[in-house]
Amino acid sequence: MTNHTRHANTLAGLMTIAAVGTTLYAAAARQAWQPLEGLTLLALAAATSRMKVKLPGLNGTMSVNLPFLLYAAVHLSAIETALIAAACGLVQSWPKSGAEWKPVQASFNVSMMVLAMTLTSLLFHAKATLPMMTGPLGLAIAGLSVFLGQTVPVSAVIALTEGAVLRRVWIGIAHLSFPYYVASVGMATLMEQIHRNLGLLLAMTAVAVMYGIYRSYRTYFQTAAEPAPALRYKAAHGGV
Repeated sequence: MTNHTRHANTLAGLMTIAAVGTTLYAAAARQAWQPLEGLTLLALAAATSRMKVKLPGLNGTMSVNLPFLLYAAVHLSAIETALIAAACGLVQSWPKSGAEWKPVQASFNVSMMVLAMTLTSLLFHAKATLPMMTGPLGLAIAGLSVFLGQTVPVSAVIALTEGAVLRRVWIGIAHLSFPYYVASVGMATLMEQIHRNLGLLLAMTAVAVMYGIYRSYRTYFQTAAEPAPALRYKAAHGGV
């Protein structure tokens, strides 16, 4: 085991401890449970967790489940949000057929999701002491919290694993994923308006929108990763 791998494993362990501690704190908070909404959002978020795109030039992926996780963070209790985030982390980390299961990587992914989403939920529900955590501004702050809570740990583990500079890795991830986080905040805001007026079931139409975003990102990243036609021709014919 190299030093880089050992440091990455240590970070994964620390993330797990932090996630467990945050979940226990969330469980101790006296917040009302909403089983029907919780199960619905769990199904939606878990289903979209498998819609992953590979970030070009980076050893990382991005799922399109964020609007449903954000919606859970601001409408459900912190412990419900933690459980949904844990389920999404597991679904997202589940290997494809024939691929090897990586326990440390799965543990890190689940812990990162739980920590980011639970802290965001606790932050959003602290309206008594943080009046700005209401309405669209509150959702925007929640989105920023998730953006930092997800991209910073992922950048750190990639930097440790590959021996890269953390700042450069984070800038690369932020550059590619920030528009998606902005779109997710907008989608969560739209879901809130739909739910308020028409009910949660009609908010499921967001799945179709997120699938469209997933296909767009996937096509764009695949195109960006492909060499130019001239380079493909040279590679095929031994050119330089």
